Amino acid sequence: MQNIWSWDNCFNALLMAERYPELAYNQLKIFNLYQDESGAYPDFINDKYVSYNCVKPPIHAWAYQKMIAINAQFGEESFLAEMYDSFSQNTNFWLKYRSHDGLPYYTHGNDSGWDNASIFHEGFPITAPDLTAYLIRQMDILAEFADKLRKHDEATEWRQQADELYERFLPTFFDGKQLRAFHTFTGEKVTSSSSAILFLPIVLVYRMETEMKEQLISELLTRFECKYGIATEEPTSPLFTGDGYWLGPVWAPETYIFVDALEAAGYSEEALRVAKKFCDATLIGGLAENFNAHTGEGNDDLAFSWTSSVFLLLNNMCMKGD
Repeated sequence: MQNIWSWDNCFNALLMAERYPELAYNQLKIFNLYQDESGAYPDFINDKYVSYNCVKPPIHAWAYQKMIAINAQFGEESFLAEMYDSFSQNTNFWLKYRSHDGLPYYTHGNDSGWDNASIFHEGFPITAPDLTAYLIRQMDILAEFADKLRKHDEATEWRQQADELYERFLPTFFDGKQLRAFHTFTGEKVTSSSSAILFLPIVLVYRMETEMKEQLISELLTRFECKYGIATEEPTSPLFTGDGYWLGPVWAPETYIFVDALEAAGYSEEALRVAKKFCDATLIGGLAENFNAHTGEGNDDLAFSWTSSVFLLLNNMCMKGD
């Protein structure tokens, strides 16, 4: 793979944060250097050109917060200030240029990172709960960063925006049974999807009432957990395919995000179990781009960098857990 992609870079940076901080920092900084004036990061960069055809989900502040926890050097003001400014611009891109009625939306499956997920099968644009959840989480983190940088007015503004967006979150996306995506301009719910992307809002469990948190986590594990990890499409879905890219296979990034959220929600045993299942898949499928959720067989690119990074991160977690 000759490209560096914006969100792959976050997981590679996480792995290198402890022992190779300069390289880890540059994984993120390269996208700062090519950030569009709108605040959008490129989709990918290589030695020939930079592509802005799509974007990627706004997880960068979350990744950097975790990098600080791994290596305090990243929290030093000179480093934090640069990243804070870049993440702020990127957040404002979604809020100003990619929102309708105050809610961010995807214009392509690639924008989400879940390229062919079933929430996109009825057309675009799509307003999805994971994107709004990511933005709320990012604004909460930006508020923390702003306070550390003594930009207290900006911190207050980020918190206010996050609070306002969260107030709309459940009334907008929860249909009484589960979270749903919807068509941006018509408001019509996407009811044909059984994608695990709809459960990514567990990244907001720190804001959720206990009942909602427990429901989301219980359904995620009951409906999507397989022998080798969290399937990206519910196995009972007619769209589920063992090698269907984001229509079933287990992927490194979604596994890491779910494991991190489960751990943060106090579900340490479940988090460790999912992490071990992913590591078991690598014994069968190597460090492939993604894995068959039932057999562990590797799919697509059979040697992938973020799979390698996530494997090492989760394997370290498993060894400590044992």
